[in-house]
Amino acid sequence: MAVFNEEEPNLDAEILVIGCGDSQLSMDIHKHLGFECITNMDFSPVLISLMNNFMAQEGNELYENMEYLQLDISDIEEALKIE
Repeated sequence: MAVFNEEEPNLDAEILVIGCGDSQLSMDIHKHLGFECITNMDFSPVLISLMNNFMAQEGNELYENMEYLQLDISDIEEALKIE
């Protein structure tokens, strides 16, 4: 991946976390590596709702470029509108 082939990673790269659940992985990627544009997807509407509510809490403005979407990976073309 080009992001990791450079001495200084491209922090503008867009990252997709598939099957994010309620993991802190995306927040750790942002906090420790500096990437900001992170899209998280999971099949569970309950977990996506939980994470969207968590991100809406005061103090989480740091993660404003992070997105949580309820999507089914088995239909990735439709979910991400890939042509």
